[in-house]
Amino acid sequence: MSAKETTETDAASTAPTTEKRRYLAVCVSFVRHGHCLANLKGHFRDDPWDPLTDRGRQQAAALGARWKDVRIDALLSSHLTRAKDTAQAIADANIGHPEVVVEDNLHERKYGTYVDGIKDTPGFYRAVNGYSSFGSNPDRTHRPICGGESFSDVAERAYTAMVKILSKYGKALDEPYREQAKNLPDDIPHVVIVSHNIFLTELYECILQWHEPRWNKSDEHEWSSYHLSNTGWSRHILCWELIPNDTHDPEQRFPFGGPMEMETVVDWS
Repeated sequence: MSAKETTETDAASTAPTTEKRRYLAVCVSFVRHGHCLANLKGHFRDDPWDPLTDRGRQQAAALGARWKDVRIDALLSSHLTRAKDTAQAIADANIGHPEVVVEDNLHERKYGTYVDGIKDTPGFYRAVNGYSSFGSNPDRTHRPICGGESFSDVAERAYTAMVKILSKYGKALDEPYREQAKNLPDDIPHVVIVSHNIFLTELYECILQWHEPRWNKSDEHEWSSYHLSNTGWSRHILCWELIPNDTHDPEQRFPFGGPMEMETVVDWS
């Protein structure tokens, strides 16, 4: 190969791409499980068996009846009983009878085996969240002893779960999704995620700071007022920009992913 040919080949391999950027769009509904035994007893345990109370079953049935005609393209749940039973109540009442798909990454924050035994003591808040009084922002990297997760750990799980959901269910588009919808758009998939308050709050907040994750920095994390009561829910349109391979920032954790846009169409309750 001549020097000229080599130079031309090298230049071609390093030239910027003209490939169009692509987008993935999906409508997601975040749903918290119904009232459960742990809510009633005030437990902080990681036991997967945590059934709904009578009140929780009524809440789940009422939400299912409210959503009986709502199109659901995928119904995802954490593996914990309280979430699975809530999701099943939605599925049973819905006209499409969607299958409940259990996703392990959607479970609640793990507290470990220690903190439940001290929940009525002065050291409880520090043991759980790394602070000394209720109302202070938690230390996001603090892990309760004996197997607990930090808020940062939960955010990492939420981020990974959302990437999987977008990759599997998102509709590929050539342009950003711009349709305005008051409730549920009919031209992109609707994915329902039945999970837990802390997990869903971390998921919501990681979407807010998707391209500049700061969830392991307590002083930089973008805290929100997001909170769901039992069987409370919210609905959002997400549009994720996919950056072509040769233009990505190698420092990004998911280098093909660009900014995320989120439009809330039904506020949380």
